[in-house]
Amino acid sequence: MFIANDLSSGKYQVEEDIKFDWAIDINATDTISGLICHKAQTSFYGRNYTAWFSLDIPINDGPYKFNGLPGLIVQIADTDNEHIFTLKGLANGNNKSMYYVKNRYTNTTSKGYVNALEASKADLIKELEKGTFSDENMKIRAIKRVQNRNNFIEKP
Repeated sequence: MFIANDLSSGKYQVEEDIKFDWAIDINATDTISGLICHKAQTSFYGRNYTAWFSLDIPINDGPYKFNGLPGLIVQIADTDNEHIFTLKGLANGNNKSMYYVKNRYTNTTSKGYVNALEASKADLIKELEKGTFSDENMKIRAIKRVQNRNNFIEKP
């Protein structure tokens, strides 16, 4: 599950039961962030990924939604290197409790969330087109920046 509060159209809660089908190559090793890591590969929403995980940290978790390996995912990247996550460091927690604040969210799927992002982007472009800018080129650049925000991890 993840929560998204970055849409002008509302707050979304996405719940998914994701089970990755990992192909582990325990003989392929590399050192990343000072940890000896092993290679694994999977596919997720239209992209192929290579992950490096460390058995030294026996936590089957990783960045974003990636999990399910016998050690912490230290690095993961799609094969086009458009999305890369790398562990930069480890620190001991301060033992403070984490709290989940229950709010009103729209429950949706990943696909529904991406559709909502696209709709929100279209609304923002309409507002920019109506807006007044000191320079027309500034307006064009602002609209292009919004239009180019489309490299989602989950491909439609």
